[in-house]
Amino acid sequence: MKKISVRHIWINTFGLIVKKPVIILPFFIIAFLEALTLELVYFSGRNPLAIIVGPIVKKFFGEGFTHYPYCIYAIPRVFNFLQIVIYVLAGTLLTAISINIFKNVKAGLPLKQNALLKNGISRYGAFVALGIIMVLIMLLLEKAGGFAFSKFTNLSIKYLPAVVMKIYPLVFAALLFLANAITQTFFIATLPLMVMDKKPLLKALLQSVLLGLRNFKTVFILVFLPFLLYFPITLLKGLSVQLAGKMFPEIILLILLLGVLATPFVECFVFISIAQFLLEKGERKEK
Repeated sequence: MKKISVRHIWINTFGLIVKKPVIILPFFIIAFLEALTLELVYFSGRNPLAIIVGPIVKKFFGEGFTHYPYCIYAIPRVFNFLQIVIYVLAGTLLTAISINIFKNVKAGLPLKQNALLKNGISRYGAFVALGIIMVLIMLLLEKAGGFAFSKFTNLSIKYLPAVVMKIYPLVFAALLFLANAITQTFFIATLPLMVMDKKPLLKALLQSVLLGLRNFKTVFILVFLPFLLYFPITLLKGLSVQLAGKMFPEIILLILLLGVLATPFVECFVFISIAQFLLEKGERKEK
């Protein structure tokens, strides 16, 4: 049997999103929630929000971060935490709705807003649980990668101090990005399997891992290359504090906003590509 072409999947995915832009709408809702959250975080240092937020910032970051421009340096850490909350509570649900829209479009079924919401909310607990699992996996990966890389750096710095210090942020970001893409290769199909095949959470997780093992090259390319478009923003986030020191503090906000605006296009394309891959794989088994 002829293998499914990645190029064929991408062409079909891009054409479908252009033809039915409603598929990407849930991802824009996620971006809107994140942009609104970023705005609230930025203005949290001003009254009346400062009355509530000020004591929290002092406790976790110190007195200095309640004053300009140092308050801006604390925004990425606060915003990153709030992004996780949005992902768990709303992101997985909205992504599931997007996949369900894709499924209905491919099956020629009508797109009824109430039905889409009802189907998503009926499995909301499972989607939230998946979000928590993925967050824990990513945090564990980040901690393990940071620990291993710091040990390597401590050993290397004795011999190449100047070089290591210069390339450390770039190499660490690249390796973490690669590790994240590999991890996603094994878990990215979980949500599409839950929505399209109505698999329970644990069974979908297991099947996603098996899919990644059996089709590693195809799934990895489907994940890695679109995510690679987001990599420059990842680098900018890692260098945002240095850039703020050389340019102006508000560049941190611009970089975060750029990430928020780019995410819907990348994530929608990746998830719908995986859904398309699963659909074509299933159709070939039936023949």
